[in-house]
Amino acid sequence: MTWWRRGLAVLLLLPLISGCWSNRPVELRAMVLAMGFAPAPQNRIRATVQIPTTTGLTSLTSGSAPSSSGKLDYIISACALTPGMALTRIQDQLQTDLYLGQVQLIACSSHLSAGQFRLLEDYLTRLGPLDKTAYIIATPSVRKLFHIEPKVGGLPILDLIGGFSCQGCETIMYRQHQWDVETALPTAGDSVWMPYVTVTPTGFNTGRILVYRHCTPVWALSPHDSMLLGLILGITAKGYVNFVMQHDILGIRTLTSHSSVYPFVRANRLYLRFGLAVSGTLDSWNGPPVTVARLGSIDSQVAHYLAPQILTVLKRLQRQGVAPEGWLAPLIWRSYPSWHSPSVWEAHYRKAVLIVHVHFRITNVGDTE
Repeated sequence: MTWWRRGLAVLLLLPLISGCWSNRPVELRAMVLAMGFAPAPQNRIRATVQIPTTTGLTSLTSGSAPSSSGKLDYIISACALTPGMALTRIQDQLQTDLYLGQVQLIACSSHLSAGQFRLLEDYLTRLGPLDKTAYIIATPSVRKLFHIEPKVGGLPILDLIGGFSCQGCETIMYRQHQWDVETALPTAGDSVWMPYVTVTPTGFNTGRILVYRHCTPVWALSPHDSMLLGLILGITAKGYVNFVMQHDILGIRTLTSHSSVYPFVRANRLYLRFGLAVSGTLDSWNGPPVTVARLGSIDSQVAHYLAPQILTVLKRLQRQGVAPEGWLAPLIWRSYPSWHSPSVWEAHYRKAVLIVHVHFRITNVGDTE
């Protein structure tokens, strides 16, 4: 995926080439690539910024590893009662101007209190120089995210950013921009969802979703549940299931889907019928030879396997008062304007009858004999 790494590096280097940021000399700017916010003692917020060096960026465009003596970046942190004051204290540690116009990633600790999360989002919304197209994620440890050991080729954080920029590179194609979150927060009946990124010995795990309710995390979905939710939202690109079918092991990969929802009301009770058309590749099968008739049986078994699991994910969201990605409430409001009040909508949604229909089809038998 060197194409996006080089493209991103060129984008970040453009201000250096132009020599002009609000008529300030280049050497007086400290360009922030990523920043993170986490709780600190005494109800304070710790802000962390990553400032890449020219060595860290040029190693990407050349495709070669930086020299052992070349420093890739500077990681600077400071604590204060507000995010703005914390960034001001970071500025006090620098001899150059902290520049936020090229921020590519904002990392929010999942341990921020509801008050701190609201304070942070209010600050980011009002922060004029910030590019609102920056990706925003949740993570259990901002410190680990910024201090992961670099591999050959440059800054690890650029691999994370590039993953969000690459269609079909991850199991679920889920990404959020800052403008998505600041738009969702004040919307009646809406929740906030963010990619939940953890650090592993081999890099970053991006295959999970964290659901917020009233600015508080209520559910960090497992990779499997995130994949199922991705099928509902139509954003799963590389889903995988593996189960036993009549004593034979069955594996399906590259699951993708198209989904729809049909809402209707009976006796003043809301019904939500979800329909999913799912397809995938037969990855493993130790049963009898695959025939056309047997493929039909496998299709049916996979559909029966997925439907109750998807229903379980939907019911857990329902118990939290969270509708899938917030698009459901506006859909209902168009047909039932009297339900536009958040409290009325939530009361009906929590009592709604959920129905899931899955139609599955194997589109490729892979290398299975």
